[in-house]
Amino acid sequence: MRFSTLTAAAALAPAFVTAVYHADLKKTLGTARVHNLCPYDVYLWSVKKDQGCADGNMKKLNKYEPGGEIASHSETYRDDHSPIGVSIKISKTDKCKGTLPNGKPIDITQLEYHINHDNPDFEYNFLDVSFVDCLGEDCPARDCFKLVSGNNGDPRLATAGADKAICPILSCNSPSECASMAYILPDDVQTKSCEPAADMDFYMCSSTGDVQPPAPEPPKPEPEPSTSAEAYVAAAQVTPAPVVEEPKPIKVKTEYVYVTAYVDAKKRHAHGHRHAHFRA
Repeated sequence: MRFSTLTAAAALAPAFVTAVYHADLKKTLGTARVHNLCPYDVYLWSVKKDQGCADGNMKKLNKYEPGGEIASHSETYRDDHSPIGVSIKISKTDKCKGTLPNGKPIDITQLEYHINHDNPDFEYNFLDVSFVDCLGEDCPARDCFKLVSGNNGDPRLATAGADKAICPILSCNSPSECASMAYILPDDVQTKSCEPAADMDFYMCSSTGDVQPPAPEPPKPEPEPSTSAEAYVAAAQVTPAPVVEEPKPIKVKTEYVYVTAYVDAKKRHAHGHRHAHFRA
């Protein structure tokens, strides 16, 4: 965010925005929220702009798992009436500056805000998304995000303007589209504004702010009958073999029958042996 451009932005702010200010909202501060809907973890630091990142100030937002919870960071706007705003720095690594082991610079996405007190008639919250420190274009949400400020149910807050500069609803789905609504070069003019009482939600890796429910698992197809040899072997393994009864021993009754042969009388006495009578 270039605060030198904020004064010019405030001077060009539509007059109707001032009309929605109410006495009970002037000292009310909204909330900045960051939601990680990306398929990767991110690391976040909320610091005063240009003051670096303290290691103890880091917060990790776990990647979004379908059907799981969304990891978010939330903070009430910090307003110390200083000319320096707040930068919420977001990285895919646990470092917010320096270089990677391969020598490439660490890419940073920044969500910035600043409650301006230069002009009592234009005490707006100036906000923006910045990819100025995303030189390698591998920073979180570089190709898809949604930013919403205002329009959070309070009728006293302004609605989004047609030019998306007042209480914006920004949505993009590609690097080129996201570049058209965020800072890429330091001298771009991409600062938006809304009442300090209006919340701000930054949805990373989602252009709608919604998550899709996990797709149901398709039904498993029934196995087709197989005629292969393996199928027959498998069937034989689960089919009990028929029980074969052992044959019973057969009882045999032996009867001896004696038969007396009838011989011609002449032959009977043709030899010289004498026959003894058989006595039973």
